[in-house]
Amino acid sequence: QIVEGNELVSIEDYGDDYFSTDDFADKAIAMLKAHKTAAPDKPFLMYFATNAPHTPHHAKPADMAKYKGRYDAGWDAIRHERYARQKEMGVIGDWDLPELSPGVPKWEDMPKDQLDIMAAYMEIYAGLVDNTDQNIGRIVDALEEIGELDNTLILITSDNGASSIGGEDGAANFTEKRVTQQENPELARKMLESGALGAVNTSPAYPKGWGNAGNTPFRFFKRTPMNGGIRVPFIAHWPAKLQDKGAVRSEWVHVTDVMPM
Repeated sequence: QIVEGNELVSIEDYGDDYFSTDDFADKAIAMLKAHKTAAPDKPFLMYFATNAPHTPHHAKPADMAKYKGRYDAGWDAIRHERYARQKEMGVIGDWDLPELSPGVPKWEDMPKDQLDIMAAYMEIYAGLVDNTDQNIGRIVDALEEIGELDNTLILITSDNGASSIGGEDGAANFTEKRVTQQENPELARKMLESGALGAVNTSPAYPKGWGNAGNTPFRFFKRTPMNGGIRVPFIAHWPAKLQDKGAVRSEWVHVTDVMPM
C-alpha cells in the first residue's frame, strides 16, 4: 500500500511498463491542469521529487541504449572531458581539477575483462538521468500548454553529490554488497550478458570512479563534508523575471533559502 493524498492506495500489479518517474510526472501534470481549471488566478507550489537517480539504478532499455559505448573511455577521460566543458561554459571559474579521490583506481588499472561491465553501470545511470530529464521536459511542456511557463519560477537542484556506494568495481546487488562487503564476481557478468542488469529485479550501483567523475571538478562523494559531497547545481528558470538567460551566479545558496513567498 502507498499513500496518495489522504488515502491509502493498494496496487496489486504495477505492470511491465511501469516506471515511477513517469508516474510522478503524470501526477504532477494532472495537478497543474486541475489547478488551472479550478483556481486559475491563484499561485501554486509544486515539489517534484523523484527517487531517481538514487540507487538502485533502473533504466528503460531504450534509454540505456542511447549511451551504448559512451563511457568506454573510462572515468578518468570522462572526468577531464567534463572539466573542459565546465571551463568552456564558465560555471567553475579558475577551479583546478585535482587528482582522482583517494581510493579511486585509475581506469587503466582496472581488470581489462571487467571494463565493459564498468562502462555498462554508467550507461544504466545515464539512461535513468535521461528519463528524469524527459519527464521534467513533459512538465515544462504542460506549463506552456496551460499558459503558465513564463510566469513560473522553476528551480532544479539535488540533495547531495554523486555516491561511492558501489565500491571500486560497482555492484550488481548493492544492498548485499553493502552488508557483506563482497559480491560474487560472476553476478554482474551474468546479468549483463542476459540483459538483466538495470532491470527492475536488480539493484546495481556504479563504481566510485563514476561518482568521482559525476562530482567533477570536486573531490570525494556523498556522505562526506567535502565539495564532492555537498555542492550541487542550482538552476533557476523564470522567463518573466530572469532576463539574462544562461547567466552564472557566484552567490552561495542553501535549500533552506528557498521557500514559498
